[in-house]
Formats: sequence, C-alpha cells, structure tokens
Amino acid sequence: MQTGTSKKYIIFALDMKHLLSILLLLAWVPGAALGQNPLDSLFFVEKEDYMSTLSIKPVEDPLGLLMRVLERLEKDMQQKHSRREYQLEATLNIRTPPRLSVNRTFTVEDDNGIEIQQCEEGPLHFEGPFIITLDDSLDVELAVGGPYTNDMYVEWCGTALSLTRMFSDRKLKAIHKSIKKIYNVTAYSIEDETGRGIYRIHFDKKELEDRNLRGMKIGSNIKWYLDRETLRLTQINCDRFVNRHRGLCRCDYGEENGAPVLQNYTELAVWNRFVIHKVSIRLAE
Repeated sequence: MQTGTSKKYIIFALDMKHLLSILLLLAWVPGAALGQNPLDSLFFVEKEDYMSTLSIKPVEDPLGLLMRVLERLEKDMQQKHSRREYQLEATLNIRTPPRLSVNRTFTVEDDNGIEIQQCEEGPLHFEGPFIITLDDSLDVELAVGGPYTNDMYVEWCGTALSLTRMFSDRKLKAIHKSIKKIYNVTAYSIEDETGRGIYRIHFDKKELEDRNLRGMKIGSNIKWYLDRETLRLTQINCDRFVNRHRGLCRCDYGEENGAPVLQNYTELAVWNRFVIHKVSIRLAE
C-alpha cells in the first residue's frame, strides 16, 4: 500500500487517541448511566463473577470506607517495586480494515505498581498490509502511548489529576473532599459462602451545570475492588463516554510485598457499541 494511504490510516488511529484524551480531560463533566449490553458482560468480568453463592450488603458509611481505602492506597503508592517486563498489544481500525496490529515490550522498575507512567520501551512492531514511515510510527506511538492505567481522574483547579499526581502533593483530606464533591460514592461488602470477601466502591459522576456542554451525553462510572481484610486494591473498572463515543478500561492487580502491582490492563475505544480500538498489556511471565 502507498504511503499516502498509510498516513490516512494512521491519522485515524491518532484521532482515536485524541478521543480517549477527550474522555479523560472531560472526566469532571456530569455523569449519566449507560445501560448494560453484551459488550459490558464480555469486558467487565468482575470479581464477584468468580465467587459462588454471594451475600451483597451496602456499606453504611461509604465515605468512611473511602477514607480508609485512601489511607491504604497512599501507603501502597509509596512502595517501590521490582523490575518487571510487560507485553503491549494493540489493534487499530477494528471496524474499518485494513487493521494495524502493534506490539512491543517495555520494562518498569522502582514504580508504585499501580500506574505505569515511566518505563524503558522497546521498539514498536507493526503487522499490516501497508508501509509504515517514521512519521507514521510517531503517530501510532501517540495512539497506544501510556500511561496505561487511567483509572481515576479528579478535577483540581480546572486540571484533571491522576492518582499518582493526586498523592504526590495533596493531603488525604483534600483528596477525599474533592472525590466527594465530584462523585456520588456508594460501596458494597460482597462475601461468598466460604467467608471470602471484597469491597466494591462505585464512583458515579454528579450532574454539574455547564452551558457549553448542554445536549451532550457525557459521564464516567468507575468501580474499585478491594480485599476486604487488607483493603488492598485488586481491580478497577472504568466506563467513560461522550455521546456515542465510549472508553472502557480494566486493571487487574496482583501483589508484591503486600502492595498491589498491575498484572493486566485493557483499554477499549467504542463507537456506537462497536469496538474500534483496543490496547492491552500483560505482565510477562
């Protein structure tokens, strides 16, 4: 395929990265619930799906639980973890072939284990019926670039901050207050017949007034899963949407030295309920 066609293709991929950026930058906008559909059930295989007979009870003081979770999370994010290698795989233009498959390996060391923001990246490898130029590869870099765990963004003085940014220079009470201001927070205690249990905390955007965004369906729904005994983070599910555009992500965490470490991450870009872009990373064995 000619370079011109290649550039047209890559520009589409870059536009999808811009879409995902919009979903994150507008994370403070009013929340609205999306109904469940087959995409949800396929993507969000949640913690309770692995448990047998369940007992699900609302937590009477979800904001009190949230403060305890933030205290644990602040300590966990100060933990430095061992050198690890991840494998990234991405598929662009799923609905409008020709598809572009991208993969690379990257190494992380001395990080907080929860958000991958600094890493030693290997070269991108492409598979597809077209020529990839240097400029094209830079565009793809943007389309599949990190950080790879955009799980919680909170508005602070007009800026959307990630967990790492929040905990780097904000006090716990201020973080708690900001989350409470922007999200409706509910929580559940889930237990199976053996006594194993988890907490599930829901963060649903509150409706905020903004004359510039009237008529737009914009929202964000996030779920955190935590071990009930230790409050260690085990899974995060996110659903952000702008009209017919939707961004889904899921983070699964293992454990190292008692603190959470990212094992798997999946990000989907969706248009009209069809997946058009996918990025996934997994911890190499």
